[in-house]
Amino acid sequence: MGEQQVSDSTSVFVAAAPSYAGHDAPQRLLLVEDSPEYALLTEQLLHSHLGAQVEVRVCESLAAADRALSDEEPDCVLLDLSLPDVGGLEAVTGMHSAAPEVPIVVLSGSDDEALAVLAVKEGAQDYLVKHRVEADMLVRAIRYAIERKQSELMIARQALVDPLTGLPNRAVLVDRLHLALARVERSDDCLAVLFVDLDRFKIINDSLGHLAGDDALREVAKRLVGAVRPSDTVVRFGGDEFVVLCDGVGSQEQAERVAERICKELAQPLTLGERELVVAGSIGIAFSADQSVTGDQLIRVADQAMFRAKQRGSSWELAGPATGALPSRGLEIQAELRRALERVEFQLHYQPQMDLLTQRVSGVEALLRWKHPQRGLVLPDEFIPEAEQSGLIVAIGEWVIAEACRQLGGWRRAGLCEDELVMSLNLSPRQLADKRLVDIIDESLTGNAIPPERLCLEITESTVAADPERAARTLLAIKELGAQLAIDDFGTGHSSLAVLARHPLDVLKIDQSFVVPLGVSLRPRRLFGAIVGVARALTLGTVAEGIERQEQLAAVAEVGCGAAQGFLLARPAPGTTVGPSLRLPLAAM
Repeated sequence: MGEQQVSDSTSVFVAAAPSYAGHDAPQRLLLVEDSPEYALLTEQLLHSHLGAQVEVRVCESLAAADRALSDEEPDCVLLDLSLPDVGGLEAVTGMHSAAPEVPIVVLSGSDDEALAVLAVKEGAQDYLVKHRVEADMLVRAIRYAIERKQSELMIARQALVDPLTGLPNRAVLVDRLHLALARVERSDDCLAVLFVDLDRFKIINDSLGHLAGDDALREVAKRLVGAVRPSDTVVRFGGDEFVVLCDGVGSQEQAERVAERICKELAQPLTLGERELVVAGSIGIAFSADQSVTGDQLIRVADQAMFRAKQRGSSWELAGPATGALPSRGLEIQAELRRALERVEFQLHYQPQMDLLTQRVSGVEALLRWKHPQRGLVLPDEFIPEAEQSGLIVAIGEWVIAEACRQLGGWRRAGLCEDELVMSLNLSPRQLADKRLVDIIDESLTGNAIPPERLCLEITESTVAADPERAARTLLAIKELGAQLAIDDFGTGHSSLAVLARHPLDVLKIDQSFVVPLGVSLRPRRLFGAIVGVARALTLGTVAEGIERQEQLAAVAEVGCGAAQGFLLARPAPGTTVGPSLRLPLAAM
C-alpha cells in the first residue's frame, strides 16, 4: 500500500497504481512457465509482434516468480496453471497475492470454460488457451489486461477519497480511528474527534444552486485542513458534515484550541461568484484517553455534542466522557419516529429515471420523506441512522414497500404509466435480516396486481456486509420471486467489483461522484466508460445517478449508459405530481 497526499495536511492510504511502461520504454512481462519449449515460443510470438518494445523474463515456478517480483514489478504476468510447485487456481491466487496490483493473463493448456471463469474471479484479467494463441491475440490480451487493471485500481482509490473535496472518506476515518485508539492504549497521549456541521448550508444550495454549494464545500475542506496539524486527519463525513481526528493531543484544552482555529477559519468571508458569504459551523468534541470506547461511539458522542452546540448557539461543545450509551437526542428521535409510524407522517417522493435511448421515463425511485409536525419535510439522512439503530427501519421499510406498490398499482390502473415502468426502492441491512421481507414484497405485489419484474430492490455492499450468508439467501429468494435487484451507489465507500459477481444483480447504479467530473476532462469519461463496460460484460443494466448538467447527460449517453436520474431531468416529487407526467418525454416534466 502506498500513501497518496490528498492535501497539504492530510493524507489517505490508497492502493498505488503501477507505473506502466510508456511508449519509449519496453514493456516488461513476467512469463511463469515450466516448459522451456513453450516459453521460447511465447517469447518469439511477442518479439515478432513487438520487437524491442518488449522485455520478457521467464520463471519456471511460482516461487521463482515471487523472487523475481521482489527485484522488479512487471507490467503484466503471463501465467501457466501447471507449475511444479502449484497448479490450477492456486497459481492464480498465489500470483495475485504476491502482486495484487499487477495484471495477470493466464496461458493454459486446458480449454475449460468453467476454469476460465473461476480464474478471472480469483484475480486474472484474461484466460487464453495455449494452442489457440496467436501473436496479435496475445498482445491485445496483454494491453486490455493492463487497461482493465488500471480501471480496477482507480475505482479502488475512488473508494477511499471523497471525489468532491479530495479529502479522505468514512472508510479511512474508521481505519485511522482504530489505529489511533490502539496507540492511546500504549502511550500517555489522548485523541479527540471533532464533528463539524455547517450551519444553514441548505440555503446556499437552494438559493445559489448545487454547483455553488459544491464550490463552498471545497473551500471549507481547504480551510479545515489549514486549521489543523499535518498529523491530523480531516474527513468529509457526508453532505455538509466533516470530522477531524486529532491523534496525540495532550488535553481537552488542546482539542478546544483546534476547534477555535477552525471557527476562525470558517468565519472568514467566502466568495461565490459575485456574492460574499460566511459559512459558519457548529462543532462537537469527543475526547478519549483510553480504549474503553470504539471509534463509532466517539463519532456518535461528538455528533451529539455538535447538536447541543447548534441548540445553544455556541461555536462548539465538549462532550462528557465517551461511553457506549446512546445519546439522549437519539432516544428522542426514536420516540418521534414511533409516533410518526402511528400517525402516518411518512411520505414517498418519486424521482423519474430516463431511458437514454428512447428519452422517456423507464422507472421511478421511491424516496422516503418525513413530514414532521414542527420541522416540516425531513430528509432521510437525518432520521434513517436512528431508525436503523433502533430497529424501527423494519416497520418503516414495510410501509415503504406497501406504499410504493400501492402507488405503482394506482398509476397502472389509471393508465398513467407504461406497463414496463419499474418502481425502485432501497433495502436496509435490518430489512434484509427480516424473515418476513420476501413475504411482504410478494403480498404487496400481488395485492396491487403488479408483475414482480416491475419492482427493483436496491442495495449497497454495506447493506449485505453484516451477515453476507443470510443476505445472499434473502436476495436469491427475492430473485426467485421475480423482482429485480440493483447495486446502488456503485463506486463509493464499500462497493467493489466482487459484489457484482457475488449476488444475482440486474442493475448497476453508478454513483454521482463519477458523474460530477464528466465534461471536465477525458479521464473521468474513460473511467465512467470502464464501469459501463464492466456492467455490459456482466449483462447488467446501468443507471447514472446525480445528473445535474447537460454535458453530464450527453457524456453518459455517449458511453452507452442505459438510463439516467438527477435534478436536470426531474426532482423528486409526490406521486400526485409525478403520475400525470409519466408518459411524457422526460424533458417535458
